[in-house]
Amino acid sequence: MKQTQRYIPKDYEILLKDAELNCVIYSNDNAAIAFSGRRMKPDFHYRFDSEERMRAYVEKHLESLRAHNKAKAERKAVMNRPSELQIGAILENSWGYDQTNIDYYQVISRTEKSVKVRAIVSRLTSDVSGPMSGYCVPVKDQFLGHSPVITKRVYNGKFVSMKHGSCSKWDGKPSYCSWYA
Repeated sequence: MKQTQRYIPKDYEILLKDAELNCVIYSNDNAAIAFSGRRMKPDFHYRFDSEERMRAYVEKHLESLRAHNKAKAERKAVMNRPSELQIGAILENSWGYDQTNIDYYQVISRTEKSVKVRAIVSRLTSDVSGPMSGYCVPVKDQFLGHSPVITKRVYNGKFVSMKHGSCSKWDGKPSYCSWYA
């Protein structure tokens, strides 16, 4: 059964309403019930020994909401940083379970928050780390066959989400890879 309305006891009155925190707190005697955001279930609904304890708990709850909103805004600011990836940059995507697959992509165009990439060829180096494993490097400007142009949003200024995890700028060092059969 879906709840469509907040439960507020009949004898409770608004103690505090904060539009900035999107929070409303109702109270009666030494009891309080708080709602924040669009939630139907209360953040808390407690009876306290005294009004001082109730007010102290309410203030602690409001501080917690302020800290949560501040952290959320900081995370959003970090995630929405402008792209640091330039045209020609090479991105590396390492993925796999029983083997380590490496996919390389080259940035072919960019905007403030997104990039267009195409898969590029990689080649094995002469360094062999063991049976069916080695190191590979990308070959710039050699695109894979008919690889499509993929438009991707850039997160945190330098990461691109792909089908198998996320890509980051290639560090210039050969990447470990492995294969089976």
